[in-house]
Amino acid sequence: MSEPRFVHLRVHSDYSMIDGLAKTAPLVKKAAALGMPALAITDFTNLCGLVKFYGAGHGAGIKPIVGADFNVQCDLLGDELTHLTVLAANNTGYQNLTLLISKAYQRGYGAAGPIIDRDWLIELNEGLILLSGGRMGDVGRSLLRGNSALVDECVAFYEEHFPDRYFLELIRTGRPDEESYLHAAVELAEARGLPVVATNDVRFIDSSDFDAHEIRVAIHDGFTLDDPKRPRNYSPQQYMRSEEEMCELFCRHPRSPCQHR
Repeated sequence: MSEPRFVHLRVHSDYSMIDGLAKTAPLVKKAAALGMPALAITDFTNLCGLVKFYGAGHGAGIKPIVGADFNVQCDLLGDELTHLTVLAANNTGYQNLTLLISKAYQRGYGAAGPIIDRDWLIELNEGLILLSGGRMGDVGRSLLRGNSALVDECVAFYEEHFPDRYFLELIRTGRPDEESYLHAAVELAEARGLPVVATNDVRFIDSSDFDAHEIRVAIHDGFTLDDPKRPRNYSPQQYMRSEEEMCELFCRHPRSPCQHR
């Protein structure tokens, strides 16, 4: 059997109240059907589905990878929040991940929910792997602004505190600025020797689930579906794509991220 070239490392379940749709067991079942050996569920600032995830994963022969998505604030970007995915590489990483979540809730809610300070990652970096957040991360936002000095400052932080554990995240789901970010990120990765990883920022199992997902998000955000002011932050492409689909999306790039390290 050939070595797997892709596993999903950024997936929300219905424990992400803001935008998750699928329950944990069906997500694991889909990963198994796709022949994937592992799966990360990275719900927004919580590990509420962890016990069910572990049970379903081991029952299906899927290695469960523990992680969470966060809203992040750092002084470099002022009040602008960015995204970051944090994965636990070992038991110490799991402990630090739970501490990050606890600190976020102790800090209190902003308009976008719980927030972590980027500087918390300095003390709690051991055993953690970071995915950059794509175009919504601090590096991504800086790249899209064309601010090379800000890019350098952001990258320097991760090079210092997360050497070889910070991955530039590449996403192609048909949303605004993804392509501009992707090309800039690949150039940055080549210039700085940064590792890259592909995700599909998964919110549902199949593309046919998109309409149901939009209803859930609209209800959470307090909009009707036909409200012209309703944010359209998601696309029908944010489903659990197969390894073949993901590699086809990225195979033309010189630093193809299909081969996860």
